Amino acid sequence: MIAALCLFMLLAAGDAWQVSHHRNDQVGSIQPPTQTDFGDWGQAEYCNDGSYAYGFKMNVGHTNSDDDTGVNGVVLFCKPTKPDENAQIASMYKMWGKWHPVLECPGDSTYLTGVSIKSQPKQGFRTDDTAANKFQFTCKDGTKLKGVGGPHGEWGNQVNCPSNSAICGIKTQVENYQKYGDNTALNGAIFYCCST
Repeated sequence: MIAALCLFMLLAAGDAWQVSHHRNDQVGSIQPPTQTDFGDWGQAEYCNDGSYAYGFKMNVGHTNSDDDTGVNGVVLFCKPTKPDENAQIASMYKMWGKWHPVLECPGDSTYLTGVSIKSQPKQGFRTDDTAANKFQFTCKDGTKLKGVGGPHGEWGNQVNCPSNSAICGIKTQVENYQKYGDNTALNGAIFYCCST
């Protein structure tokens, strides 16, 4: 509970920042393929109007544990539209691992436009499932940002926002804690694209 409160305070640190659950300029959504479907979908969260995601960070589980969870959470960083605006958005997540450094698109006018996920298929009885293990985002200028993640699985195909749009929102599918079972945390994600 305390860890969740700390993340909420971190995400809401800016006075001018408010979570948005809808954008009128949304032109589509993209869902990178993954190999598992455990858990529930969180609420969609969007960058403020006129803002787009330019970076991200991930919470990744420890790979030497008996129950490796791969990626537990993803936070998107949105370009601020006002001074002192703390523009970070996240949907559902777990904080069972370590937050890795933020990866950002270079320059002031490039945003995230594509994404792929490395994921592991269901492993079967008494074998550790890890679900999503890594994210790779592509910037408008072609730069690839590959997050530090787990070692398991294969890369799915990259999906891209339509022309003249960029990632502006996120919704994630996360499995809740399994007291007597196998934990996987983040299993899938949908990203929303808004007109640039």
